[in-house]
Amino acid sequence: MELRQLADAYRSDEQTLTRQIDRFLPYAKSLTGEKRHEAYRRLSCLYEMRRDARLTAGLLEHYYDRC
Repeated sequence: MELRQLADAYRSDEQTLTRQIDRFLPYAKSLTGEKRHEAYRRLSCLYEMRRDARLTAGLLEHYYDRC
């Protein structure tokens, strides 16, 4: 697998995570108490995973630009 293909896979994962966040956020907002807290912890993990996928894709896309 080439770096470009790997970057594309990470971009695809980023889009998947964005869709998951978009579907889960309204549900999380409708909750209260401990359930809401747990939902927002899950959202926090999803946001972090999306950020990591985005950063990794960017790094792979521009890996040879720095040489």
